[in-house]
Amino acid sequence: DTAEITVKETSKCVFINPDYSGTESGTREQPYNSWDQDIKGSFQAGTAYLQKRGTISRSPIEINGSEKGVQGNPIVLGAYGSGERPKINGTTYEKLAGIHLGDWEIPTSYIEVYSFIIYNCKGITTTPGTNNVKIFNCEAYNNTDNGNFYIYNDPDETRHLNNELYNIIAHHGIDHGIKIQASGCTVVNCHTYSNDKAGFKFSLQSTGNSCSYVLSENNGSNGFSLDGDFMNVENCISKSNVRNGFQLTQSANNSNIKHCIGTNNEIYGITFSETTSQLS
Repeated sequence: DTAEITVKETSKCVFINPDYSGTESGTREQPYNSWDQDIKGSFQAGTAYLQKRGTISRSPIEINGSEKGVQGNPIVLGAYGSGERPKINGTTYEKLAGIHLGDWEIPTSYIEVYSFIIYNCKGITTTPGTNNVKIFNCEAYNNTDNGNFYIYNDPDETRHLNNELYNIIAHHGIDHGIKIQASGCTVVNCHTYSNDKAGFKFSLQSTGNSCSYVLSENNGSNGFSLDGDFMNVENCISKSNVRNGFQLTQSANNSNIKHCIGTNNEIYGITFSETTSQLS
């Protein structure tokens, strides 16, 4: 289902309009005009923080490890109004992420992100241990370092984080399109194309990840680089990539590749290397 998921406005909403220049209180009538002044450091569980559609923010969204949602009451980032999805342009802070969840010492949890376009920065990233994050209907392009979307955990940590990506578009990244370097993550109905490296990557030492209905095309390396254990990859298409359509390394064991198509890639459609994984 590619229908856009929207956030309902409730009494627990904070509004952001980067084009607004009047008195600011965070209401719809008097929104804040930046993510990094009155809002930064004050995210609360059960509250939706909404940027006006058709606007461009030049400040990033940063939720630190002390700011957490809880099950049933997440912190929500989304959009309000009508028109094009809100944008985050990182031209002035290209070494930072447009949306950054957690910090390097304390992870955050139970965050939902809806309907943003992020470009010219590090895209959307999570820090080690950040868990129960859901990202819906977002687009990222022209971003640097690891991926337009980068879900990260310490390499020795195999705890499942239950992070999920739905209806994602990742393109023209200077690195990977979508990179999952964590365990227990789900990716569904996404499109990644024209990235400098792999369009989609499950990294070494990740385990228990799954992806389905992902199209990866015209990337500068493999369409899918699959290095983790116990992966499930189903109903995906990889085409017209510079290297392989699907590449499973010798570390990609106990995994299943089902009902996938690799076509018109420059080397192989699907290649396995000393792995115990199965193709069906």
